[in-house]
Amino acid sequence: MVLPLSVANINEAPVFGSEAQGGILVQIPENAQSGAFPDASGSFIVFDFDLGDSIVSCSVAAVGFPGGLFDASIGNSAGTLSADGVEVTLSLASGVSLDHEATPTVSAQLTCTDSSQATATTQFEVRVVNVNEAPYMATRVGSTEICFGENPAAGELASGALRIDDPDVD
Repeated sequence: MVLPLSVANINEAPVFGSEAQGGILVQIPENAQSGAFPDASGSFIVFDFDLGDSIVSCSVAAVGFPGGLFDASIGNSAGTLSADGVEVTLSLASGVSLDHEATPTVSAQLTCTDSSQATATTQFEVRVVNVNEAPYMATRVGSTEICFGENPAAGELASGALRIDDPDVD
């Protein structure tokens, strides 16, 4: 006797590549302008093994930053599966610049959705790498001019003051 057997296909969620397992550290120099991260640290590989399914969107949420610090773009226009998966690249959102002294790290999560609305999420950390910044004249205190008397003696103080600040802690 032969019994009929049918196997129903179910939609599995996308899967991140091994680089996203256990948390990833992404690095970007402080004061970088919007756009792609300067190295490959802002790239993830995501797979969707369902036949005919594809990655259709990815989004990034930064913990404590409701305005959106990062954008995510899918490597090819269709987001279809290849042997190497689909590359998702992070970039700083337009108008965003990060400051190491104010925020040395940002915790974030990347969520990718396939055409069947199944999702995968991975956590990662962005390290804002310190860059040496030049000191700058902050504000004038008192007079707007620095004045010395004619033929000042050694050690004579000027009237007026300027404040010079260095944004780096060092």
